[in-house]
Amino acid sequence: LVSIFSRIYAASWGPRTEDILRSGLLTLTALPGTPTLVDLPKLLTVPAFRQRACDQISDNVLKDFWTWYDNFTEANKAQAIAPLMNKVRGFLLRPFVRAAIASGQSTVDIDKILNTGGICLVRIARDALGMETARLVGSIVVARTWQAATRRARVPQRKRRDCGLYIDECHNFLNLAYPLEDMLAEARGYRLSMTLAHQYLSQLPKELEEGISTNARSKIFFNSSPEDAKRLARHTLPRLGEHDLADRKSTRLNS
Repeated sequence: LVSIFSRIYAASWGPRTEDILRSGLLTLTALPGTPTLVDLPKLLTVPAFRQRACDQISDNVLKDFWTWYDNFTEANKAQAIAPLMNKVRGFLLRPFVRAAIASGQSTVDIDKILNTGGICLVRIARDALGMETARLVGSIVVARTWQAATRRARVPQRKRRDCGLYIDECHNFLNLAYPLEDMLAEARGYRLSMTLAHQYLSQLPKELEEGISTNARSKIFFNSSPEDAKRLARHTLPRLGEHDLADRKSTRLNS
């Protein structure tokens, strides 16, 4: 979660915001029951709740953090947590998101879906949720799926069932802690196929574009813009050139 938040809000993210979020999440995970993001604002703003939480943690580094935090004046606390709170509140104020992501124990077993041949469809409506919230939700779902895939390391190779992860508008939902090039390379070993769809190259950050270019073994190009065709032709020459990729009629004939 810390990595996802920091990548999506990179333009307004600083070391103190990251420190507060990481310490808050680690504190919540140390509490009994199922921790949720709904508890994070209470932890940061309600002294009684924070004291009960601190009484239940044993990590001295975390306790030192909360001692440092409680030494702030109320005005300094409000200033320190404001950049984080406006992002978390924007996330939690969406009833659908709050119910799906922050309402307790998950009812969706991703491990079971991957290992038994189930299907999970996740519709993320950017017009209803807003761009940043949609990117957060989608990235959390992708991260959760990848965690389930890597747990297959405990299963013998011959017993791992083939499964697939399909991500439309993938550039919005790959704000992860894991380098994409490593995911694409390791996914084969976990018998997970990844299908990443997007519209044009400029949508992709430089690192993401290079990761897909290098590690996506199969590539499908539809009608491309002249600018993209010039760059994509490096993958298709000498059979198809940039004119073929940019012109729908000639591409169909050459295919």
